[in-house]
Amino acid sequence: GARPAPATPTMPRGWLREELDRTAPDEREGRLRVAVRGVAGEALGDPGALDDDAGFVDLGLDSIMVIDLRTRLSHALAVDLPATVAIDHPSIAQVAAYAIDLLYPDDEPADAASHADAWSGSYVGPAHDPAGTDGDLADLSIDELVRAVRADLAMEE
Repeated sequence: GARPAPATPTMPRGWLREELDRTAPDEREGRLRVAVRGVAGEALGDPGALDDDAGFVDLGLDSIMVIDLRTRLSHALAVDLPATVAIDHPSIAQVAAYAIDLLYPDDEPADAASHADAWSGSYVGPAHDPAGTDGDLADLSIDELVRAVRADLAMEE
């Protein structure tokens, strides 16, 4: 028979950010890891035990799932994460650390905060779409996305 739709996607935009705002600074990253693990599990269709330090590709996420992960996290945190966030930071632990730096720059040394600021909105690689639709990102393979990121990084240095 038909299964009822899961209730989680109806969470309001920014629900995770609000939860993190109420969490002690030294516990935020751990809480965010739990959330990223949950989102990665949803993207995979398997919310089982995922290794925080395993690469997303090793966990079985393809390029569509990686974009889905970023979209869900952006919604939960009410912040626009770079399209390449899960490629630049290809594990649960790394995405969580990046997002904490982005959301709470004052918790980190100043140099970490300025690095996060340099990234927000600066991505203009082959996947850049002035119309604002992410349609062409879904057509890229992980390899193509990684190449685009590497080219972007080379331009910044």
